[in-house]
Amino acid sequence: MRVNDVSLMRYIQQLSLERKAPTPGSFLFNTVSELTIQQKLRGQIEGYKTTLSQIYNGIGLLNTADSGLESISTSLQRARELAVQASNATLTDVERSMTQKEYEEIMRGVKRIIQQTTYNEQRVLAGDVRNLVIQTGPNEGQNVTVNIPNLEETLSELFEVDLSTFEGAQRSLETIDQALENISQIRGNVGSWMNRLESSARSVMNSYTELFKTESLFEPNVAELLLESTKEDILRQTALTGILFRMENAGNVLKLLM
Repeated sequence: MRVNDVSLMRYIQQLSLERKAPTPGSFLFNTVSELTIQQKLRGQIEGYKTTLSQIYNGIGLLNTADSGLESISTSLQRARELAVQASNATLTDVERSMTQKEYEEIMRGVKRIIQQTTYNEQRVLAGDVRNLVIQTGPNEGQNVTVNIPNLEETLSELFEVDLSTFEGAQRSLETIDQALENISQIRGNVGSWMNRLESSARSVMNSYTELFKTESLFEPNVAELLLESTKEDILRQTALTGILFRMENAGNVLKLLM
């Protein structure tokens, strides 16, 4: 995962550290105004908790997309090698035919990656992730919009390449180079979105920690239970994100070799 597990654990640990013991009379307030403040704090805590979950889901989705894009890029590098070989005018018809067959097999693999790279039932490289808004804070306007194009459309010219002739092989080099450039640009966008989400996760966790400290002044025992529950939820969410990413990454490698 791109998320630094050690740093994340430190953030989670902050939820239970540095909490000062309340002085007599500093909690168990009974006035209506104090109860309203407490309820407002709990609402904010839940808002941050939900936001954090959305952020890590977004990171998991982007990790999955990047894994698929990396596999496609590797496939296209091999396709380019074949195009260079086919550009050799001395190749026999049999050699050209074999080169074309291997190229077509690579393209079938690329299509499989596009269709089968999924996160939470979304085909992240096949057009399902369009104008996806990921909340990065508890307030309006705090979000990141993710757009990942349908790669079958973006790379459509690749699937029409013909290496069985010298002229076709020559033309294919420009087509493949353009495809590699497109993939590189999309990966750059994915990386940028991921950096923003990771930064937002750190900010949300800091705010979340401070709210828990304040909440603990009202009802320490209740706050402690909420804290433990939230820690478990975050750890579970983080573990799930990591497992999905590793499974998708391994799966894409296997698809590439099929």
